Amino acid sequence: MARPPVPGVICPDAPVRGGRLRQRFGAGFVVLVARPDRIAPAALGAELGVDVPVEVLARSELGLDAAVLGEGAGPDSVHLVRPDGHLAAVLPSFSAEALTTALHRAVGL
Repeated sequence: MARPPVPGVICPDAPVRGGRLRQRFGAGFVVLVARPDRIAPAALGAELGVDVPVEVLARSELGLDAAVLGEGAGPDSVHLVRPDGHLAAVLPSFSAEALTTALHRAVGL
């Protein structure tokens, strides 16, 4: 039985446009979003007060089926993935405050 995609477990892998989802991890944090209009990707790390790269990837642009990310992947959900591919946070809906808190916790602030 596969573990549910919750904080602390490795993000499920899946085929996406241009390869595999986990191939997109490693340079910094990745924010997987259902609605990219909610987050401006430019300089997101600096906006959130951390000195780490943060890349925003829209699940629809990746061709990623939300079912891969489990029940936490709703129409407004946000998944924060650490550079090592583990989930740092699964937010049921976008909240700048919750995302900032999760990123700060993930980098030890």
